[in-house]
Amino acid sequence: MPCVTLRDNTERPETIEVGANVLAGADGHQMMKKAMLMMQQGGGWRSPFWDDGQQRA
Repeated sequence: MPCVTLRDNTERPETIEVGANVLAGADGHQMMKKAMLMMQQGGGWRSPFWDDGQQRA
């Protein structure tokens, strides 16, 4: 599921690396822009937390 983080940083940078998340910060314009981007992008990335059905530690 696409994610938009409404902060300037995340403790899960791997979600950004695989394209599952973007940072929007606290600016309303950026929030809308990033939300639209993620809705258009859809899914298709590999989860950084699961490997062949096995959760990573």
